Amino acid sequence: MAFRSGDAIFAVDPGGNVLRRLTPGGAAPRYPSWSPDGTEITYFGAVEEEGQTHDVSVLDVRSGRTRRVTSDGKAVWSSWSYDGSRLLVGVERAGRVDVDVVNSDGTGRRRLFRVARTRARPLWSPEGSRVAFLRAGSVYVADVLGARERPVSRGEDFEWLPDGRALAVLQRRSLLRVSLAGGRARLLLTSAEDVHDFTLSADGRQVAYTRYVAADDAVELFITRVEAGSGYKVALGEELTTAEEPDWQERCSVYGTRGDDTLRGTSGADRICGLQGNDTIRGGGGDDVILGGSGNDCIDGGTGNDWSFAGAGADTLVDAAGRDTLDGGPGTDVGVHRRAAQAMTRSIERRSSGNFRCR
Repeated sequence: MAFRSGDAIFAVDPGGNVLRRLTPGGAAPRYPSWSPDGTEITYFGAVEEEGQTHDVSVLDVRSGRTRRVTSDGKAVWSSWSYDGSRLLVGVERAGRVDVDVVNSDGTGRRRLFRVARTRARPLWSPEGSRVAFLRAGSVYVADVLGARERPVSRGEDFEWLPDGRALAVLQRRSLLRVSLAGGRARLLLTSAEDVHDFTLSADGRQVAYTRYVAADDAVELFITRVEAGSGYKVALGEELTTAEEPDWQERCSVYGTRGDDTLRGTSGADRICGLQGNDTIRGGGGDDVILGGSGNDCIDGGTGNDWSFAGAGADTLVDAAGRDTLDGGPGTDVGVHRRAAQAMTRSIERRSSGNFRCR
């Protein structure tokens, strides 16, 4: 996972065995965020030659090269879309925060909506159709296309759970699972001390979070299994006394590239991300979450109670077992099912076939 310590961004494996410095320091980078394929990190930081303004940059982890995505000097947050093609950017303007969408190369920027000047922290939902953000001590969810928003829960911080149907919401020493359908809350874990920044593993079963140690002004990084409550401190060595703003790299158990891919899941529950391109995805066994991304995709969830979101494009979604939830996203899509699916969005043309599979 990536985290900030002092004026630099570091990456560490959950066991604390491999620690790597990713930025040289001096730019005071904040809030690192991994791209879905794990090759890039976005952050916002000071641009010293321009009077300590703050802009969003993207770091190529392998080469160390960076590129600036914004240039107006008022960035306060950034996060990736589910397929890595776009970014959400929070920008301060006239005492408020505009939540903008911009392509990952810095082009095509447009405003989604505006919120009060608070820690807005907008995050894209796993399937890309909604945005959650903070405003005045509450978590809100807004539709990306229509920007209709509604409050979900009181909270100081949040993360999307992998299936996009609920949020993990932090309320001081408690982490809650809050359902978007009805707002029902269930306790996930509690801490004897205040929890600050946190991030979830790809399957949502582990949480990494930071705790302040008042005795020596240290900020420690912990990993705990959700609901089980057992956890451990990540060893970062003697040189690093703080670890803040962590972001877990593992967003997908199986992921493609930005080209055309053929992806297969396992016999267990997978989270499969096709990213960009015209992908062919088979979920296999287990209850899978499949995100096709942009492009003309063919998605077959396989056995199990699967949730398939195709994203933009002319897609084909297969409900092999008759128990899947299908969402075609923008574009003209086809849903192929043996029996009536549990849920199918109105954008999908329904067809029945007991034999069709993605080629």
